[in-house]
Amino acid sequence: MSNPGVAGAAPRCVLLCGGAMRNPCLLPLLLSAACGGSSPRSTPDYTPVALAPAPAHAVLYTRCLAEAIASGHVRATPEGTILLFTCTGEPARAFFDRLAARAARVGSEVRHDGRIVRTTNRVERDMVGVDACSTNADHADHACTLSFNAGAFLREP
Repeated sequence: MSNPGVAGAAPRCVLLCGGAMRNPCLLPLLLSAACGGSSPRSTPDYTPVALAPAPAHAVLYTRCLAEAIASGHVRATPEGTILLFTCTGEPARAFFDRLAARAARVGSEVRHDGRIVRTTNRVERDMVGVDACSTNADHADHACTLSFNAGAFLREP
């Protein structure tokens, strides 16, 4: 059902039972069914993911990753599930420059600790899992940090 009175509003779930709910124990079940609750688990599908040619910006990621690996700038988050690859120099400058239009469009450029920071998406809470590039005030010191969510396997012995 649409959300009446709100232009462009997303659909919302409405449960009508003749004005009163006769059996409140059924409410969670009915809400789940009416709102598109999750279906029972099925067997996992191990079919390989379909592939497509890499988009143009993929080269920014691959050059940054290669420089980070070559220079040994690979770290993990404290919980040990996300790898952080930090590149500097030309790969970071190119990435930072290409982020300008997107950062302006989505509002993901900020000034922080004397640096101009551009992120691929707006930061909602913190920088965990966020790809970001930055430079100093005179645009002479570029760095980008890319996140790779490796999962729990990364921290296992």
